[in-house]
Amino acid sequence: MWAAVSVELDRVGHLVSWKESGFLYERWVDVRHARIAGWHGMANWIKAVISLVGVCGFIVLLDTARTRRSRVSTTPVRPR
Repeated sequence: MWAAVSVELDRVGHLVSWKESGFLYERWVDVRHARIAGWHGMANWIKAVISLVGVCGFIVLLDTARTRRSRVSTTPVRPR
């Protein structure tokens, strides 16, 4: 019984979030307007996500380059 009540409450919360003034609806509107608004008109949370993804991607690239470089430098060279 409690599981059915929990599912119903989740469904109601989801529907309320997607109403025109709901949290998820407002975030979706921000995402849809980001392309048109440009960097200065874009919502701050979108800029933060884009920046965080860029920094994480750069860290992954640096780590991969460091790992590949260490493998190359420790590979023994066979004399000819």
